[in-house]
Amino acid sequence: MLLKTIKVFLITSFVGYSFILAGYFAFAQQNLNSDFSNQITNLENELLAPSVELDLSSSGRLGQIASISALTDNIDDSTVSFLWYLDDVFDQKQSGKSKTKFSFKTTRANHVVRLVIMQRKVKITENAILVSSYNVSLAWNAETYVPPEYEGKALPSRGSKVTVTAIPDIKGYDSKDLLYTWYLDAESRVRKVLGEDEFSFFITKSVDFIPVFVEVSNLSGSIVVSQAVSIPVVRPSVLIYHQLSDKTAKTAVRKLFIAPGESKKITAKPFNFQAKSIIDFEYEWEFIGKKASGERKNPNLLTLIIPETSSLGIKNLMLKVINRKFIKERTSAILVVNITK
Repeated sequence: MLLKTIKVFLITSFVGYSFILAGYFAFAQQNLNSDFSNQITNLENELLAPSVELDLSSSGRLGQIASISALTDNIDDSTVSFLWYLDDVFDQKQSGKSKTKFSFKTTRANHVVRLVIMQRKVKITENAILVSSYNVSLAWNAETYVPPEYEGKALPSRGSKVTVTAIPDIKGYDSKDLLYTWYLDAESRVRKVLGEDEFSFFITKSVDFIPVFVEVSNLSGSIVVSQAVSIPVVRPSVLIYHQLSDKTAKTAVRKLFIAPGESKKITAKPFNFQAKSIIDFEYEWEFIGKKASGERKNPNLLTLIIPETSSLGIKNLMLKVINRKFIKERTSAILVVNITK
């Protein structure tokens, strides 16, 4: 009882921690009886007890190979033996290793991998992990604009719509016969609907990412698998490209070197706006304090002409891009133009 009282007092009185702790040890040295000493010894032994955690890399589906690592604490791995069991069957081939691999050859719903750690023929700790033979993966897409030739993924911005699709791998069940429970942004359950393997939502917060979690189960609840994904959220942006020659592709640039009397063609490419086509954008170009106009049919294309009488030095080409359908959605970019001979 005395030990519990001292422990609670230490936790709730952090400011006087050092003073109380010193008094506590002085008291312990002079007054503790053998029972109290045994309590402290037992507590220290618990804190220093050997333990192991198991880290799993994959599921236990038929033909799947899963890598399992033993993460030990208070154990010298060089002085112990690792004994591995799969579904309570000792596996001689895998034993002796702190990291091993299992190949699953049955269609069981779950497998149990167990590790026993021995030291001088005495078991010092063990742990087990349940390996599900079923799995679910998540795929998502955002309804935002990216240039047609862009090979990357369109990312959502605030206000845009995102659709997440669950792709279950559960033998014997069609995806429409399963129950899907969706969670959004670590909040309470959003939806729980039979056969609803797709979930759509709008980005309503100014955040860097949105976590989505799904739990998939059969109606009886005997099979349950889950998966999570963090979807990045970005701001709309625009890049300025320039074509070095007729034979080279356009390259995104932040600085451009040009001589008086020369001209260069540049292109603005917006990304991740709530738009469907390049014609949904308005472009405002400005160079040396004067407005410039893009091509009539393609206002995102601009021919930058430097008169021969222009002075040398660094000038800024300013660009603003506005979404015609959502005029509050806009962005800007600066191209540094170095006029030099």
